[in-house]
Amino acid sequence: MSNFEFPKQSKHQKTGRSGEVFFEYFTTNILGWIYHSVPQELDFGIDGYIDIVDGENVTGKRIAVQIKCGDSYTSKKSKGGIKYEGSNKHLNFYLNLQIPVVLIVINGDCSQGFWVEFDIEKTTESISGWWIEVPKRNRLDNTVKTSFKELAGESKDFSEEIQNLWAMDEVLSNTSFLAFAIPRSELQSRSLSTLKSVIKKLTKNKEMMLSKRVSAEIFFPEYDSDPRELYAIPEVRSWFLKTVAEGIPWFYFLDQKGGTSLTLLFCCTCKVSFGSMSPLRGSVKSVRIEATHGCNS
Repeated sequence: MSNFEFPKQSKHQKTGRSGEVFFEYFTTNILGWIYHSVPQELDFGIDGYIDIVDGENVTGKRIAVQIKCGDSYTSKKSKGGIKYEGSNKHLNFYLNLQIPVVLIVINGDCSQGFWVEFDIEKTTESISGWWIEVPKRNRLDNTVKTSFKELAGESKDFSEEIQNLWAMDEVLSNTSFLAFAIPRSELQSRSLSTLKSVIKKLTKNKEMMLSKRVSAEIFFPEYDSDPRELYAIPEVRSWFLKTVAEGIPWFYFLDQKGGTSLTLLFCCTCKVSFGSMSPLRGSVKSVRIEATHGCNS
């Protein structure tokens, strides 16, 4: 025999490839979905991904699959089905994936297949790693379409939300005055969700950001009937201190000429003494702020 031999295809390689080809055919022709095979050199525990299609719509919902093909896999019986054995090195990988993982076993001639969703709660430690039971009832046939859809989760049409988002952007673009209305519940919980949401919109691009410089005032409408001045209300002071600690760019967005919000910011975040002044909800006629120990609580 010549020393110049041919590369060899092992029986294991042939069987494994047959299982994946079968599953790709099953996904494409039986389910009508899209299968993406992971190249062998990039296979770290996932053989492929299924894109779920609804009618003609590729929904964005996806499932990861790991396929084991061969009688040696389907012959490992458990009392409720087949014992799928896995390696510990894959556990963290599966648990960190943001999509469902389905484990597939197919017999040697690809006439039967079974599946189970990976669930760490259903795994059992073994000598070589872990195992999970693939139920007998989980056959790989056209009934899995409903099951796989449920695993991936319902797809959503975001058209209305997108239109509302762009409509809000248009309103922001066309206004010369911005009013940040902060609900009482966010002051009491020290939440910055409303504020950060608005700032995210204002800084989405440089054009928007430049056009909104020094154009904002901040209001607390649910405190209008409160007899106290805003800077004297503990939750208002605490909330402003948190905004400063988290780097809210007040000095960029707040009106620095005729508005009162900048004064309120100083009063809530600094130790101050006051001269004569009108309420901060109205226009400030005369304010003298003396920072006695720097800006702190």
